Amino acid sequence: MLSAIQSGHAGVRTAGREAAFAIAVDRLVVIASYWYLVIPSLIFVAGWLRWYYALPAACLLLVSCLLCCREESWQPSVPLLSDRPQKKAMGVSLVMLTLWFTLSGIGGYTFQNSDFLVRNAMLRDLVFCHWPIVETTAGGSHQIALVYYIGHFLPAALIGKVLGLGYAQHALFLWSLLGGAATLYLFFRHIGKVSWFYAFIFMAFSGLDVVGHILLKGHIPMFGRQVEWWATYFQYTSLTAGLYWAFNQFIGPWVAVMLLLNQKTGKNVLFILAAMLIQAPFPSIGLLVLVWFVPNATGTPGILSRVRKRLSLQGVVPLLTLAIICGLYYSSCSGSGCTFREWYFCRCHPLSKACGLLCLFWLLEFALLMAAIAPAYRRDTLFWVNGLALALIPLYRIGYYNDFVMRVSIPSLAILSAYVVQYIDAFPQRSSRRTALMVMLFLGFWTSGSEVARSLYHANQWPHICDGLHCMGDTRARSSLISHHRRMRQYVAHDADASLFFRELARK
Repeated sequence: MLSAIQSGHAGVRTAGREAAFAIAVDRLVVIASYWYLVIPSLIFVAGWLRWYYALPAACLLLVSCLLCCREESWQPSVPLLSDRPQKKAMGVSLVMLTLWFTLSGIGGYTFQNSDFLVRNAMLRDLVFCHWPIVETTAGGSHQIALVYYIGHFLPAALIGKVLGLGYAQHALFLWSLLGGAATLYLFFRHIGKVSWFYAFIFMAFSGLDVVGHILLKGHIPMFGRQVEWWATYFQYTSLTAGLYWAFNQFIGPWVAVMLLLNQKTGKNVLFILAAMLIQAPFPSIGLLVLVWFVPNATGTPGILSRVRKRLSLQGVVPLLTLAIICGLYYSSCSGSGCTFREWYFCRCHPLSKACGLLCLFWLLEFALLMAAIAPAYRRDTLFWVNGLALALIPLYRIGYYNDFVMRVSIPSLAILSAYVVQYIDAFPQRSSRRTALMVMLFLGFWTSGSEVARSLYHANQWPHICDGLHCMGDTRARSSLISHHRRMRQYVAHDADASLFFRELARK
């Protein structure tokens, strides 16, 4: 009897320690996620603004972040990592995540897709050049400046300024992986369960691109080829393709979206949005629509009540501050002549073809997935607003490569993936809807699998760092980088000295 009592007490103590550990980890990850989002903004205001603008802006961001951490709820609905199976599942998921990131090309350890040409050049600029990156043209008539959403690169670039470019590449990988780990934990926190299978669904989540390719092209695409441009005029980038082509615009928004889905109070949502402006302005547009509909435990269901709840000091002040700073910064290259703006129906003719292609795009990219799970969320406002956003985003185009559609959709697609996994977890029993959902997910995995397969196919080239563009600091490459390479011209302010940001706010 005594031994049984002692064994029971030991079990209680062990369970108590496990619960305390789970809560401590949860608190650490949530706090780290807020700082992960705000650190790039702090580095930007310190490195780009004159000190008498940088000091108050940095203080506002620091105080706001501390207020957000104080307001945050530290207890998840279901404590994670409180037992051995959950810890094991988290360990397997982190191994999968690390492999996923390694194959993306970040850090230069494996094959890099062609978009890394620009991103590697920017990282070198940020390491070797004086901040802000402004140069006088050869004739001395005016100044040119790099203007880009550089936030994700800044922590690694800061390390590179001290230790060198090689360390910056490693730091960029580690910084990206930290964001991925925070995203994955917060994803599990929202679902209420740790599962390597759910992690796999999140990483491989995509629309039915292969079906669209077969219907419009008439043949099955070669595995390893990119299939997301099957609709010609637009694409919704899968999570894997986003990581493997434009990681700097995906990782921060993933962390932001998962923080939003875990909110128990509405006071922090505008701060999360503000922290995205220097990292991913296009995804910030998507977040701007969705933050008003993210449910929280303390809020009332009315939209006006939700709006009032979100207008907190720690949200409004940093949002206005960074909106002004980043708005002036981005607008300084508005006259580059490489930013296209037009409505979809102005480009695609005739009208019947445009409507047919758009409806097929809607159907294959999100509508079928939403239809499969809709009965479980028929009263969920965010679910329907998220679907409406996905329907409206393709109607407008901005950017040479239609960045608006590809990037504004990032938050909505991440939220849809969370809804899909949440449905799978809530309804484990077999049903026609669940079977249809799993078939669609399996078909969608073709897109993500092709990205991974391409990296593995080029394994004989590892490491393969795209190095075709030199940094702006290299005068020998100045003409090819700015004047001739169409990918870079849209990221350069050709009359920086005439813009308000570089004339009045930027450091000299």
